[in-house]
Amino acid sequence: MGASCSEVHRACADLAAPKAKATNERGAVPAGVARRSVPSDSESDAESQVSRRPDFANLLGRRVRHFEVSEPDLSPQAQLTEDLMRATRAGDYDAMLDVLAKGAAVNSTTQRRQSPLMLAAAARTPGANECMQLLLDAAAELEAKDVLGWSALLYACRNNRMGQVDMLLKARAQLQIADHGGRTAVMLATLEGGNHLVQILAEQRAQLTKKDQRGWTPLFHAASEGNVDLVKWLLRKHCSAQDVDKDRHTALMVAYNAPNNTKVAHHLLKRACSVNAQNDAGDSVLMMALRNDQTLEFARWLQNDPFLDVLLKNAGKEDAIDICEQRGLYGMRLMLESKARLQAEEQADKEKAASSQMAAAMDGT
Repeated sequence: MGASCSEVHRACADLAAPKAKATNERGAVPAGVARRSVPSDSESDAESQVSRRPDFANLLGRRVRHFEVSEPDLSPQAQLTEDLMRATRAGDYDAMLDVLAKGAAVNSTTQRRQSPLMLAAAARTPGANECMQLLLDAAAELEAKDVLGWSALLYACRNNRMGQVDMLLKARAQLQIADHGGRTAVMLATLEGGNHLVQILAEQRAQLTKKDQRGWTPLFHAASEGNVDLVKWLLRKHCSAQDVDKDRHTALMVAYNAPNNTKVAHHLLKRACSVNAQNDAGDSVLMMALRNDQTLEFARWLQNDPFLDVLLKNAGKEDAIDICEQRGLYGMRLMLESKARLQAEEQADKEKAASSQMAAAMDGT
């Protein structure tokens, strides 16, 4: 274990203690003469204490070495790679040109397998586009992927870099490429609020209904971000509000705890997204909202939906009223119980009407 700070400070003080000035037998040092000092008894004691505690000096050295950060010696090619990455991040065109002229590999990568082209694609520096064009002119690999499966185009889309996206598409970067999670360029563009970029990608025939490995479409991603305008646009482009992911969540279920949740929900419900859909656990969006203190207002908004079924049971045989009881949401429970009574009465009326119609049909025969 390392010495405490106080121990290290004491060691420093001991090691740095000034020696007494040398004196001659008369107590004075003749000018220009350097003589070995004769330590006093107290100095001898102090030095002997330090000599008996050499571990302090070692501990101090170890502590200093512990905080020293030194880069390992790089080979010439590795140094060129490092310089190229640094210049690309900074958007320094001239520095990039110099390093490439010295022999840096245009497709060299970082430990995460990020290439200079990927860094330029994500960059927000003033010279980013110029740097990207330099890399493209130097035949940088368009479809190279990092450890997450991201290509340069995916980097540009995730960071909403319209200029870089346009350059990559003109260079014929693959638009349908996806990362290891199945997320496409359109999906990543929705995460940065790139509404215009999503529209541009759609004009280039990006697939708006494709699903990632979770089963999410671009509509799910937009709903989860609370992006009202993009949700509306995707719905107008015939993205289905009735899609479900691998766990049978709907877009409404991923939007309930997002910003603008009621506005997003309004547009999804208008396009036939079921308010009563249940996921693999049997939970409806109302049940999910009731379990989250941050979304109780959304639950209150939902309970006004005329088609909401408050008596649905999940896999645990609970309904929304049971959840309110468990969580002490007594005001909400009273509202749901009132809605349940009306729902039961309406159901009874429907059954009565159906029985009457059946009886009339039998009499007619």
